[in-house]
Amino acid sequence: MNSDSKKGIVSFFPFSYLVWITILLTCILSCSDNEIATINIQKKSSIGWLNKESCEIIYSINKSIKVLPAEIKCRGGMSSKYYKHSYSLELNNKYPLCNIDADDDWILNANYIDKTFMRHKISYDLFRQMSAKNSAAKCAYINVQHNAVNSGLYVMMQEINAAMLKIDKTDTLGMLFKDPPIFYEEQLSYVQDSLNYYQQKYPKKHLFDHTNYIESFRDFLFYSSDVEFVSEINNWIDIDNIIDWHILLMFSNNCDGIMKNFFYTKSTQKHHSELQFGIMIILLEGMGIIHLI
Repeated sequence: MNSDSKKGIVSFFPFSYLVWITILLTCILSCSDNEIATINIQKKSSIGWLNKESCEIIYSINKSIKVLPAEIKCRGGMSSKYYKHSYSLELNNKYPLCNIDADDDWILNANYIDKTFMRHKISYDLFRQMSAKNSAAKCAYINVQHNAVNSGLYVMMQEINAAMLKIDKTDTLGMLFKDPPIFYEEQLSYVQDSLNYYQQKYPKKHLFDHTNYIESFRDFLFYSSDVEFVSEINNWIDIDNIIDWHILLMFSNNCDGIMKNFFYTKSTQKHHSELQFGIMIILLEGMGIIHLI
């Protein structure tokens, strides 16, 4: 390693530490004046993996208690092997948990790998603050119990779906994909659902199949000429949105997030496309959204 490289590394790390210390202090100060809410999952049997099962949620914050009927199941791929599990929670009726917009679909993120509990929340919050067009799940810290037995600190998150993104259901070009393998030129031999290769989440694939549209975008990425790419890329994606996404990927050193753990959504009414990306794939799951034109 030459001397210039060493100087670059030495100058980078103090700045990096300063940034993370500043962010940590911001998180501590933002939480200091607010009581962290508690969710007590009341369910006689263990929480399963396949289908959501009925339960009762006792939600308490600032001495206020609310009993909410719901359904719940464990969630996660690689994270399923960890002792502390994440959950997918569906309330019977919409409710503003942790002062987040009222909704019925929620994620209780165990954050098992990231012991700082900072990366998801910071990345989501930063991405939204970078531009009003950027979408990411709103989230908050919450204590979780199962039958009054403490399960530890979790991150309560909005579930990314058509309702959260306010996709107009009358829009025939409204669509949402999770982790579509559009950045691979060759067909992948293993995908989560062989009958839904691009993981179309909205609309249901059997109701309206948008495979041709997303394959057209993938073909454009790989097979367009330089001239075509420069002149037409703005017809496919919101460049500023993509730049913000990659800035956060570099900031968080999330190499895996370049290829997977993002959401890709299009809405004609919004006049943009949006790639919700996974800033911290190595830690848990997707965190952002790519907007399509």
